Amino acid sequence: VSNFTRNEYIKYFDIDKYSEQLLVVHNGLAIKESTGGDKPYKKPYILTVGNVKPHKNMSRLLEAYNIIKDSIPHDLIIVGKKTGFIGGDENILKKVDAFDRRVIMTGYISDEELYSYYSHADLFVFPSLYEGFGFPPLEAMAAGTPVVSSNAASIPEVCGDAVLYFDPFDIDDMANKILKMISAQSLKEKYVTIGKKQVKKYTWEKTASQTSNFIKNLLEKDLK
Repeated sequence: VSNFTRNEYIKYFDIDKYSEQLLVVHNGLAIKESTGGDKPYKKPYILTVGNVKPHKNMSRLLEAYNIIKDSIPHDLIIVGKKTGFIGGDENILKKVDAFDRRVIMTGYISDEELYSYYSHADLFVFPSLYEGFGFPPLEAMAAGTPVVSSNAASIPEVCGDAVLYFDPFDIDDMANKILKMISAQSLKEKYVTIGKKQVKKYTWEKTASQTSNFIKNLLEKDLK
């Protein structure tokens, strides 16, 4: 689903001699039209989507938010499962409690609720260390929300120049980029515009067509 994932297959399965046979077909994105509606949260908020697995990097995001929380009115909303993972970082739940309701973990929510959170957020943050593709930044862009994101793994490949990047291991850089975006209306408008163009690159029709053509080519080779 990305060149990054393709390269990971080659590296970890030692299949370099078959590399030419590994086709990259990006995922598509079902873009919903905004329906407006009531805000899912009364106060202004920054949104992130992810669970408590370590590679989602929520611990560093909480540290970054702690640096800037007294400078902004925004709470931090974390959408994603809280428990039930092998190797999940359960300490995150304790860290969230220490913010005295400035940080909210929603747990699992429906797709409709998620889109409402995307649509009404002032900023979407994606601190992940490892993604094979990474839907959430694109989903935020499709909802018209500016994105600040990690520069790791497949994310720059998928998001291009439509997000403001930070080093996911550098808490100060993460905090500074979040504050920079949240404080500048012109910058937010710029990334909203670029983001809406970026998401148009990913359609399920395009994904299906590329996959179908690849299968047809394989069948034609078998018949020769």
